[in-house]
Amino acid sequence: MKEKLCTVSELSKITGLSLNRMYTYMGRYGFEKFRTISKVKNRTMQLYRFNKEFAYRLCDLFSVMNRQDCIDKIIDYCELKESKEKQ
Repeated sequence: MKEKLCTVSELSKITGLSLNRMYTYMGRYGFEKFRTISKVKNRTMQLYRFNKEFAYRLCDLFSVMNRQDCIDKIIDYCELKESKEKQ
């Protein structure tokens, strides 16, 4: 899976969580390693490098919080991305 830059809004859509809850998770649970600041359409935004390691860390977080639905959505998203890359 190739690395993709995602906003918190995109991450909330992938996982199916509310935007506020996703901001809380990204701020508290040690995702600084994947965080970057970049300009998108003349706005400075926080972006996250969505790659395999980041997906595994998110799944670990959601498994601790007993959110299997979010884990399933992340897995489906990653599998979809991999199948598109192969085509």
